[in-house]
Amino acid sequence: MCNGNHRVYPSDTIPNLTGRVIDAPMGRQYQYFELLGKGAYGKVFRVQDTRYPGQNLAIKVMNRTHMSESQLRQLDHEIELQKKVARVSLRVVQIYEVYHSYMEGQSLLFLVLEYCPFGSLMDAICGTNEDTNYRSPFILDNELIRQTYLQMINAVADCHAVGVFHRDLKPENFLIRSDGSVVLADFGLATSYRVTRDFGVGSKPYMAPELLSSSQSTCVSTPRTDVWALGVILVNLLTKRCPWSVANKKDRHYDLFSQMAETFFIDRFPFTPRTNNILVNIFMKDPFKRISIEELRTEIEETEMFYTVELDEEEDEKSATPEAPVKNEDAQGSQDKSMDVDPKMTFIIGNATSLSDNFNLNTPPLSTPGDGDDSQPESKGPITPETDAADVANLSDPDVFELVDEQEQTHQEFTIPNAKPNSSILSSAAKASGNAAKASRRAIIHGLVPVSLVVDDIKNLLWTLH
Repeated sequence: MCNGNHRVYPSDTIPNLTGRVIDAPMGRQYQYFELLGKGAYGKVFRVQDTRYPGQNLAIKVMNRTHMSESQLRQLDHEIELQKKVARVSLRVVQIYEVYHSYMEGQSLLFLVLEYCPFGSLMDAICGTNEDTNYRSPFILDNELIRQTYLQMINAVADCHAVGVFHRDLKPENFLIRSDGSVVLADFGLATSYRVTRDFGVGSKPYMAPELLSSSQSTCVSTPRTDVWALGVILVNLLTKRCPWSVANKKDRHYDLFSQMAETFFIDRFPFTPRTNNILVNIFMKDPFKRISIEELRTEIEETEMFYTVELDEEEDEKSATPEAPVKNEDAQGSQDKSMDVDPKMTFIIGNATSLSDNFNLNTPPLSTPGDGDDSQPESKGPITPETDAADVANLSDPDVFELVDEQEQTHQEFTIPNAKPNSSILSSAAKASGNAAKASRRAIIHGLVPVSLVVDDIKNLLWTLH
């Protein structure tokens, strides 16, 4: 529905619960402290059970008043699928309670969830909109990428093992717990069908080509589309970029990849041949030739080096000169349903001539206006990205994302800092992890630090997992 030029979403009518104590079943009461995120149909709040002060939970409040019967069924289905996985796996966000209530004329659904204080993986990769000089802790850190990515693979594999297929895998839907572990959230588009005829489901930069088929004459293997999305996330971790905006030949980047898949990535980034082969096997257009999730896990477990170069962190700290933030003016004032991706994630630009041309660790994220604290991203609920433009920014400006012509190697975007042996990287990270990680966890528990952590704190916490 619209109000003048402003579109009104069902979540806009959910009462402001911040600062209030709200009754729940069985005599419980929850105190609402802050709004964490907002989507088309719901809001997520940080709360505490009044019986256990200091122990944070997240409550997702969904407005059922304006939902159709099919949307209500889909919402119930989403909850049941997440519960099904949570019963057998701790690698997904846990659901503690579900109940309904009427408040100020609205029919509301309350989902009591575990609280993940360190926000989403997108925040860890790109920082928040305020962090204009943010530098991803994953870039050139082979072990951190391997450990984090394996957690994600295992979470998705746990879903597949009980017959649940997510269909909306992206960094925003992986959250970081207080112990630094990565867990899967937002089952709004999940299905229990291994094969479907549902097309156009998911977030476009992460959707496999078969989901975008115009003929729609074939069935879709949901496990294989999840693997494709995991491949795009691997590129996100490795480069702080998306490889393309959409996986069809209308997108110049994907069209180029389809013509030169074997060299597309390795020509642009300092990837090892093994890393390149993994990406090639993930991004097979034929889903039945695509690597399985079990094979992907084995490949990542056996990968020691993703890059052919390594980061000398001490030298890089001395020499790094932050650049001015890159602003996509088009994203400031318009929305594009075809691009359901966080505007902080940039796209591959340029063509490789040397390493120094093609990997800029100092390039800041694209900055666009945000709606409040996005540290615990909001599930979109039972709607597809095509029906929800609330959080979509237009990233399709050809001036921003146009590839440099093959014959004109003039684009100088990437720089490599000084490198040192991998053993030194691991040693430096190991020394820094212990006390800082413990202090960060204690501070979070006592509410002394904001949800958005500095790069080193996120990195140290992730390092404690191994």
